[in-house]
Amino acid sequence: MYERANIYDRYCEKLLTSIICGSYWGEDSFNKIWLNTFKNLANCKIMEQGYTSLINFQRYPSLLLYYALLLVSLIKENFELIYLLFYGFDTNENGNNQSYPVNVYYPENIIQKQVFNSVLQQRFYTPVNDHIHDILRPYFVEYIQNDREYSIIFDRVEYLISLEFACNKTNSKFGLWFPIGRYAWRNDFFDDIKYINKNHPFHYFNRLAIEGKIFKFGLLGKSLEQYNKIFEDFKNRLADIQIC
Repeated sequence: MYERANIYDRYCEKLLTSIICGSYWGEDSFNKIWLNTFKNLANCKIMEQGYTSLINFQRYPSLLLYYALLLVSLIKENFELIYLLFYGFDTNENGNNQSYPVNVYYPENIIQKQVFNSVLQQRFYTPVNDHIHDILRPYFVEYIQNDREYSIIFDRVEYLISLEFACNKTNSKFGLWFPIGRYAWRNDFFDDIKYINKNHPFHYFNRLAIEGKIFKFGLLGKSLEQYNKIFEDFKNRLADIQIC
């Protein structure tokens, strides 16, 4: 599997470079190009029988592209593109003729952390997220020179995935559950008071919620009232690992 990951990473080099540059500098009218590329990768299934982990792993390139586009979208605060990445089209996850909303992609839906930890012989809380963070870093050096700033924006991407998943699944009969990214576990999280008090992604999205501009794009509950209601449950769920 790790060999496959390295091969996928090499295959995606030119595609990621082109799409990151194009989505960063291009007009909104080009969004359809990036979305269709993501959709094609998400629907790509050559192998339909065998180990479930390897079948799901075929969507790994689309996960790289998904994170790359979300990073660019948050850098530019292009919330329309973020909405389209979450809800803009359907994907066929099961290799049949039925399609399903993209909703929210998250790493463990494609590579379970137990599997990836076993492959790498390690015990990380978010091994796939950490891997994606490191793989995508070189592609963003031209746009974000500071490593710490890049990590902060990456945290925002994963926090947004967590929040939007919680908002979308708020009425689920299974109760509130959402994927938690590396923002909860990376080494300097608890030790860096400045990060907690100023740069934690909660502050960024709370500001967007208060300003209200993110709701007109149909994100985070669509209203401040709904966002506040969902966030209370969200915060309580995260309290188990002492993060806000």
